[in-house]
Amino acid sequence: MNSRTKGVPFRGRIPSRRCRRCARCPTSVKRIAQDSIPKEDPRRRKRAIPMAIVSLAIGLIARFIFSKVEIAWLCLPLVLWAVADYVSTFWILKTWVGYKRWVFTLGIVLIGLVITRSLFWEQYRVQHSAVTQGTLLPYAKGKATKPVLELADSWVTIPFDKQPGGQWEVLRNEPITVEVLDGTPMFSTIIRDKSGATIVDVQRNRWIVSSSASIVWDKNYTDDTLEVLDVREKVVLSVRILPDRVQLQGEWHDEKGRGIRIAQTHPPLIEGGAQIMSLQAFDDDPPMLKIAPRFQYPSAEHWRELRTKQP
Repeated sequence: MNSRTKGVPFRGRIPSRRCRRCARCPTSVKRIAQDSIPKEDPRRRKRAIPMAIVSLAIGLIARFIFSKVEIAWLCLPLVLWAVADYVSTFWILKTWVGYKRWVFTLGIVLIGLVITRSLFWEQYRVQHSAVTQGTLLPYAKGKATKPVLELADSWVTIPFDKQPGGQWEVLRNEPITVEVLDGTPMFSTIIRDKSGATIVDVQRNRWIVSSSASIVWDKNYTDDTLEVLDVREKVVLSVRILPDRVQLQGEWHDEKGRGIRIAQTHPPLIEGGAQIMSLQAFDDDPPMLKIAPRFQYPSAEHWRELRTKQP
């Protein structure tokens, strides 16, 4: 092989001197160089385009019609993979075969996921902070044997197995119920404002919060904790389901506007205790013994973010 053919890939055949520039001769340098380039599979482009369109359509429908950001997030890698597979059929990229093509495609997918992660997380957080119903479950497998209510985080407890009918009427026709089903504490109550409108309804850990902006200002929750703020931006319910008991702070009102508040005490009172106080109909927001929020607000920006650490 002379210097003019040095470095040119060939398939074990030495080209003749008379036809080194001829592309038609099977032994020419040009023909051997052309044959060494991998043949492009025409099915790749036909396969990549429909895959990208279908995946993108599913993601958009899930996001904007069914409000399921998580499904759109799962469709994104398929869209990126199809786009990368299509792009790799052009230019010098079409000569990449085997692991080179896989590395290029996987790199495009990972870069796309990293770039869009914060956008999808923000939409996911907004979506779930707007949920108006859910179910509370303890952070560990339930091991309760008796229904127990704890007033705030004070270790002041009320055994409900000794309450008449298993209920505690904090006000007339405003009961609190604590049960145990399959070792899991079950909590039930209804919180109303002074006008009688329902703010939040909890039945056996299944909660429904009013979607009216004139009744509820905001709420926040985790798997085992729910906190609701009324239109005054004050906490009216803070409940946490623990494996062996229910922690509760809240505010209940009757049809005449009078109420009862259960809250944790703070200095100058005994720190870490709990107190039950009466609320008068004429006093809309008594300064004493307010319920301190567990979560940060607004929930659209701080979904599931607690102010204090919990076990």
